[in-house]
Amino acid sequence: APRILPGPDGSIDLHWKRHGHELLVNIPASSEQLASFYGDDFGSAQIKGTFDVGTYNLGLLGWLTEHCK
Repeated sequence: APRILPGPDGSIDLHWKRHGHELLVNIPASSEQLASFYGDDFGSAQIKGTFDVGTYNLGLLGWLTEHCK
């Protein structure tokens, strides 16, 4: 389960950290802003970017599928 923490400017951070990988997702206070994410498998792959919380992010989903088994 992720740690749910207060983020900057009223946002919420969801932080998953396990042996071998980490993912941080920041959900903004305003639904008009994009959410941001950063993932790292502590080796060969990192991913970061932004997404609309109202839509699917296939790049993030693919990274999670590949690196967070």
